Amino acid sequence: MRVLQNQMIALFDHASDIYRRELRKFGRMRRQYLKEHRSGIYSGLVLTGKLKEHLLAVQEQVERFDVLMEQMAASEGVMEQLKAADQMLWVRKLNGIWVGEVVREEIVYS
Repeated sequence: MRVLQNQMIALFDHASDIYRRELRKFGRMRRQYLKEHRSGIYSGLVLTGKLKEHLLAVQEQVERFDVLMEQMAASEGVMEQLKAADQMLWVRKLNGIWVGEVVREEIVYS
């Protein structure tokens, strides 16, 4: 009985944590995409109560990807100092990193 009670409390805490967290830009973009282009998946997620959990997972993936892109820019030396010193080199390096924008969109719109 006590084990079941603890499991129920843990499940409730997880569920309430999901509903307390806020959807930001990419979570809202994913929701809109599902509504307009993948209505079956959207309806299934709504009916099972897993829509917000899914949207938060996608949002977290994109945010982790953004952190990686920032780290890549720093490791490549793409800083404001480089922009001031050699704009063309800065643009070339940045273009290599911005390929990540395509990957980000794939995460949201796949």
